[in-house]
Amino acid sequence: KLLFSTKFHGHSLSRFFSSTSGMSNTLVMIETCEGELLGAFARDAWKNMGERPFGSEKSFLFSCKPLLRCFSAQAAQSGYQFACKDGIACGGGSCSRMSGLFVDCSLTRGSSFPSMQFRNPNLASKPMFEIRQMEVWKVFTVEEEELHGDFSDEDDPFDAVGADLARFRGRKKDSVLKNGVDRFMLSFVGHGSALSQAMHVRNNA
Repeated sequence: KLLFSTKFHGHSLSRFFSSTSGMSNTLVMIETCEGELLGAFARDAWKNMGERPFGSEKSFLFSCKPLLRCFSAQAAQSGYQFACKDGIACGGGSCSRMSGLFVDCSLTRGSSFPSMQFRNPNLASKPMFEIRQMEVWKVFTVEEEELHGDFSDEDDPFDAVGADLARFRGRKKDSVLKNGVDRFMLSFVGHGSALSQAMHVRNNA
């Protein structure tokens, strides 16, 4: 389920927080101005915690374009997630641009540096990058499916991607996930992570 998009909701950090409030298990998808696609899976809901770290070792960082790579969180670490007035971050010691992945409060600039929490390299070709578009997607767990009943083909979370994309195209606002190939890569990231046994992510490309 699409929760937030800079194309539709604007470049507002406060709107990001309100749109994702209480939503655990989210994928932050970033398209850079260089056409690269990267992001993070956040197990905990995003909330402004200042410099206080939060999150879970079940989080991970990834890139989809130009290379498909996934970097699982390391156990016995902290600092999987940060969120403050300056932006959001995954990995590192604070909510800063030196994190494994950082998006500043304007939601137009980001950075990626190696982090101990995910043992990741730079996710983009350049450590500092401009953001063309950012989206946040809710990923449903098996337990959530059981709570709400089985999803039909029409209600499957990744079929919902297609439905949300259609609504965006109706508004002439493209999504980061522009086609079935992108959706396949998103699905593959889920299957290739340590969450594969817990998450119900199907390939509908």
